[in-house]
Order: sequence, then C-alpha cells, then structure tokens
Amino acid sequence: MHEDGKRVSTAPTLWGINHRAVSDLAKITAVALVYFVSGKLGLKFAFLNQSATAVWPPTGIALAAVLLLGYRVWPGIWLGAFLVNITTAGSLLTTICIAGGNTLEIVLGAWLVRRFANGWRAVERARDIILFALLAAALSSMVSATVGVTSLALGGFAPWNDYAAIWTTWWFGDAVSALVLTPLLLIWITTPLPRWERRQYSEAALALTLVSGISLLGFSGPRADPASQYPRFLMYPASLWAAYRFRRRGAACALFVVSSVAIWGTLHGLGPFASADPNKSLLLLQVWMSAYAMTMLVLGTVVTERERAEKDALTEKHLSDAIVNSLPGIFYMIDETSQSFVRWNWNLEKVSGYSSDEIARMNPLEFFEGPDKELIRARIQEVFAKGQSDAEAHLVSKEGKKTPYYFVGRRFTTATTKYLTGLGVDVTERKRAEEAQARLAAIVESSDDAILGKDLSGIITSWNAAAAKLYGYTAEEAIGKSVSLLIPPGHPDEEPRILAKLRRGQSIHRHEAVHTAKDGRRIDVSLTISPIKDSDGRVIGASRITRDITERKQTEAELENWRHHLESRVEERTIELVLAHKQLQSQIEERKRLEAEMARAIEREQLRLGQELHDGLGQQLAGIGYMISALQTKLESQSAPAARDAEKVEKLVLESVEQVRHLAKGFYPVELERYGLLFALEEMARATERIFGVRCLLQSDESPYVDGKDASAIQFFRIAQEAVHNAGKHAGAKQITIRLAAVNGNNVLSVMDDGIGLPSGAVDESKGMGLRIMQYRARMIGGTLKIGNGPDRGAIVTCAVPTAEWPVSSPPQPQCVNNQA
Repeated sequence: MHEDGKRVSTAPTLWGINHRAVSDLAKITAVALVYFVSGKLGLKFAFLNQSATAVWPPTGIALAAVLLLGYRVWPGIWLGAFLVNITTAGSLLTTICIAGGNTLEIVLGAWLVRRFANGWRAVERARDIILFALLAAALSSMVSATVGVTSLALGGFAPWNDYAAIWTTWWFGDAVSALVLTPLLLIWITTPLPRWERRQYSEAALALTLVSGISLLGFSGPRADPASQYPRFLMYPASLWAAYRFRRRGAACALFVVSSVAIWGTLHGLGPFASADPNKSLLLLQVWMSAYAMTMLVLGTVVTERERAEKDALTEKHLSDAIVNSLPGIFYMIDETSQSFVRWNWNLEKVSGYSSDEIARMNPLEFFEGPDKELIRARIQEVFAKGQSDAEAHLVSKEGKKTPYYFVGRRFTTATTKYLTGLGVDVTERKRAEEAQARLAAIVESSDDAILGKDLSGIITSWNAAAAKLYGYTAEEAIGKSVSLLIPPGHPDEEPRILAKLRRGQSIHRHEAVHTAKDGRRIDVSLTISPIKDSDGRVIGASRITRDITERKQTEAELENWRHHLESRVEERTIELVLAHKQLQSQIEERKRLEAEMARAIEREQLRLGQELHDGLGQQLAGIGYMISALQTKLESQSAPAARDAEKVEKLVLESVEQVRHLAKGFYPVELERYGLLFALEEMARATERIFGVRCLLQSDESPYVDGKDASAIQFFRIAQEAVHNAGKHAGAKQITIRLAAVNGNNVLSVMDDGIGLPSGAVDESKGMGLRIMQYRARMIGGTLKIGNGPDRGAIVTCAVPTAEWPVSSPPQPQCVNNQA
C-alpha cells in the first residue's frame, strides 16, 4: 500500500490477465475519477480566471493517494487534471501543460515528503508536519501554479497583468488543500480506529458538534454582526479541545469542519473575510486557514507525541522494574544526601519482610546488627568516596532472621546527586558448601579407604590416615613424591596411561592393580580415580581412592577352584543328558516312522477294500441287475404276473450297486488320484448333497494343483471326508461349506456348517475316535487342526499345512469340472 511502485510485478495471472496490472488500472481510474469530480467542484469557486480557484481539493486528495498507493497512480492524476481543464477552458496544448504541471506538483511533493518528512507518517511528529507544510504545501504547489498560469498566459487565456493575482490564487488553493485534506486522509486511512468507551464516543460527538456550531455562528453573519463576532473567539478553544482530547484525529477533523464552514460562509458573503471581491475573500480566508491549520496540526501532533512519550516512559519504567525485579538477589539505590532508599526491587521486601512504605522511611544500616552494621557503614562511605566496594554481612529481617549476603556497590552520579546502586546475593548455599567441604575433608580423613590427591604430573598433593596405614608412609613422607612410589617394578606404563585418561577428563572405576608398601609387601588394590576440575572446567588434578582387596582376591581364588570343579561335574552330567536325549529322539523318530507306516498300511487296506467292493461285489451286483432286467423283459412278453416283482427286485439291486460304488469311493477316492484334491472335493460335495440331502458348497481360490497321490492331499481329503460326514449326519446342518485356500504361506482347509455346533467344552473334553484321527492325520503332514464353533452357529474344522510341505504339479484335465463358488 505504501510502496513507491518501482518493483517489478510478479503477480499471478489467470486466463492471461495480470492481477497487479488490473489492480493498478483500477486505482488509476479511481484516482482520475475522484480528481475530476473534486476538480469540477473546486472550479465552481473560480472568480478571477476560469482555471484558477482558491479552493482546490484535488491537490490534497492526489498527494494522499501517491503517498499511500505509490508513484504508479500518477497517470490517474494527469488524466483527471486533463479532463477537468479540457472541459473548462483553454486549448489542448494548454490543457496538456496544466495537467503536466499538476502531476509534477504531486509527484515532487510526494518525493520531498518521503525524502525529508517521513513519507505517509509525516503526520506523526511535529517536526515532520512542519517539513510537510514547507515542502508539499508551500514549495511543490508553486510548480503547479507557475506551470499552469504561464501556460494560460502563453495561450492567451489569461492576461499577463493579472499573472501575479492568478498565480497567488492558484498557489493558495493547492497549498491549503494539501494542509487540510492530505493529513485528514492519511490519519483516517493509516491509523487504526481507537477502541473507545461509550463516554469517549459521547465526548467526541460533543466536540464535533461544538466545533460545527461555533463555526456556523462565526461564519453565519456579517462581519460587524455582534452575534457572529463573539463566537469567532471560541473557535480556537473548541478546536484546541478537540485536538487535545482526540489528538491528531480530532485536530484534522476540527480543521476540516472549520474549513468547510468557513468556505461556505465566505462564499455567501458572511463571516470576517467576506468582501465585495469573492476571490479576495477566499484568499484572505485561505491565509487564515493556513495559520489555523498549522496550529491545529502541530498541536494535535504534539499531544500525540507527548502521549507516546508518556507511554514509552511508562514502558521503560515497567521494563526497568521487570529487569530489577528479575535480578537473582536484592537490588537497592541509596541517596548520598538523605542516606535513604530511593529504589529497590521486590526481593528486598520479600527477604526483609518490610513493606514498601517501611523501607522508604528506613536507613540502610537498620538492616544490620553489631559488627556488621559498622562494616556496612564503612563500605557505604567507601563507595561514595572511591566509586565501588563490597562486603559480606548478615541481613536481619523484620522477624529477626539473619541471612548471610554478599553485597557489591557502585557509585552513580547525576548532575546534582550521587547515588549508590548495589546488589546483594544470598550466600547461604555458598556457606553450606564451605561447611560441606569441611565435612568432606573430615570424612576423607576418617575414611577406611586410602584417599590421596595428585596433580597431572603424578605428584601426591594430599594423603589421608588410611593411606598411611595401608602403605606405611606418613603424610610428610608421601606428599610431594611421585605416585610411582607405590607401583612395583615391571609396570612402567601404568601411571602414564592413567594420567593420559585424566587429562582427557575421563574417570577410572574399579581398576585393579598391585601396589607396593613401604616394607616391600605386595598389596592387591582396587582404584577409583576421578579428575578434579577448576571453575572453567579444566582438569587440574585427580582424586584417588584405593581399597585393599587382598582378602577378596584370596576368596576369589578359592571360588575359582570350586568353579572348575563344578564345571567338570556339569560337563559330565551334560554328556549324560545329551546321550539320553539322543536315545529319546531316536525312539520318537521310530514311533513316528511306525505311525506313518501304519497309516500307509491303513490307507492301502482301504484302497484294497474299495477296489474289491468296486471290482468284485459291485460287478456281481451289476451282473445280477442285468439278468433280472432280462428276466423282467421275458416275463412282460409272456404277460406273467411276476414281471412286476422282477421290476422291484431290479430297482433294489441297482440301489445296492449305487451304495457299493459310494462305499468304494469312500475307501478308494479314484478322482483324488486321477485329477487331484480339488476335483475330489467337488465330487465329495456332490455326493454329500445326494446322500444327506443338504446343500454342500466348495469354495477355492486359485490354489496350485496338488497331486492326489501325495500324502498331504490324501490326509486333507480324509479330514474333509470325516468333517463333512459328521456335519451331515450328527449336526443337523442344512448347508456345509468346504473351503480350500492359501493363507499366509499355508494351505488351509476349512469345513463349516450351520448345524447345532459343539457344546461348551466339548472340543477339549472329546475323546471321540473321529476327532483323534483327524488330529493325527494333521500331525502326519506337519499341519495343525483347530475345531470350534462359528461366530453365529455351527462348527468350524480348520487344518493348516505349510506350503513348503506341499508338492505342486500341473493337473490333468478332467472330463467335467463343476467348481461351485
């Protein structure tokens, strides 16, 4: 909004239209339209020349537009000025020159304001307001007046002897417009509306009404009319009230109201500036309006600046208070003359227990007792004399509690007074640390472990009583000597390695070593060595804790002997267990082999029985059926009564043949061997529907063909055969579903029915032969069998076998495949 329009447009386009260009065109059009309308209005007050008027609103409006929208709206100013003048008087050339002068006036004024008067923020400071009036209102307006009047004179539209009068009229019209309208527009557009209370809105309305009323009274009568003379003296107080109470916004509004009323009254021959010459009247009015405008704008800005300064000072005070109150200790400022507190933070009130009013009346020495009071008195005098000092004393609270504090003070000097600014820090924790250090030294001295200190060169710096007892050296004998004194010959690298780790800041925990005592004894020790660092974190030495572990080493040696003994015993026992495990494993494998052989023998016997039923008894019954059929035909040809009986016998024989075939298929599933598992299951489903009169469905995904001669397929078929038989015969099912699918690397066979299901606990407690056989068949092919009830009703039998256990081949093509889904 406030850019100068020099940036290259990067606005997005839609349907080939640049949005920035459209926006700029709209702004230029709006500026041209407003300029034209306000210009035609201003020229209604042109008395000396048709193109020159003392009231010219376009200047103030156009200047505000350029300051707010940027230089890119200048074509709108030129176009508006051109249209105003071409429709008024003058030739095309003079109109072009006048429009150029008006545009140059605005662009120059905006540039000067931006360069020297803070741009569109010129109404925020009194200094900028004055520069705005000099540069934009006074100086740049001369450009338009000079170009415009010169163009009219050169074109023959204005006499040269009236040049000065026309130029003055033109200049005053532009200048006063910039003073009145530009600040009004800038303030209302750039300054957010205040959040007033109802009382403030009422006061603003009253101020506006009062300014309007007094202006109307002052400019509604002749110059000599007493009724209008006296109210004119009240215009300044009323406007000053608006400016004081409502700052820049109030000043600008009051200025606009007074200017509008004054122009109206003067044009009607009323008010103090009315005369026989209307142009002269307007010029006098504009001179007065210039002074009035500067007074109001400067006053409103000064009030705003003062309010801003007060807010800044209050903010600075709050910030200063926040900083002082955030200090870790107590802060105070003491006046040298009165020897009293002039400022302090809330920590002083909290620590001392005194209220703010009590501290304001107290002398700093009242916070101390005994020798501390005299010490603090001397330190305060030292600060004022030398500039700084410090002290450590006990601060006494209102309840009599004494707290150790470290105080530091500095002298602060103003033009007339010296102050002491100080900070006190609670050193209770430091005192406790010192006491803890003393206790630690006592603990070290009384410890049963040998504790010594050394520097980074390996020189012993401290030596406790336990170290003297362990090694036999006194503190006087050990301190100042190298720690290598304790290391036996043959270990020259041990201490340098330890010192290298310490220099890197590393600790050494439970390092076991052998040391030598003064009398030559070898001592097994456990070392814990930690680096000692200064306040900057640099390693300056090490603490060394040494514990005698000779007895522990002896115990460990005994335990090691016992460990070897136990390990030998465990090894012997482990060998025995491994041999027993191998024997058991061989027995299990033999049992599995026998079970598999038994299963194969059973399966072979079933196949043999099925073949004998099919090839023996089945063929005999079929032959009997043919003979009976022939007998029936012969009896019928003889019209013998026994023909009907022969027909019945033939039906019974055929039914027996069919039953024998079904029994043979149960023992010997020919379809399984010829066409694979899926085709055999389809035949089973159709047979179940014929035998039990229930609906039997087979569902299968695109599972691979399984050779019917494979053991896995035979066992799957037998499990499905047993489950379907149980569902059709015992469960009272109306529908049985056989599903064969590949799930998560397993081939899964499921048999589901909608029968009565299994009673609660029946699966776990069942000892039936059929269930045991199905479970056994599943184990034989490396699978698992699960039996349970369905989610709604009926039972579900599921057998899952890993796919890796299932050989796959390509199926032969049966004569007819009817896969029900």
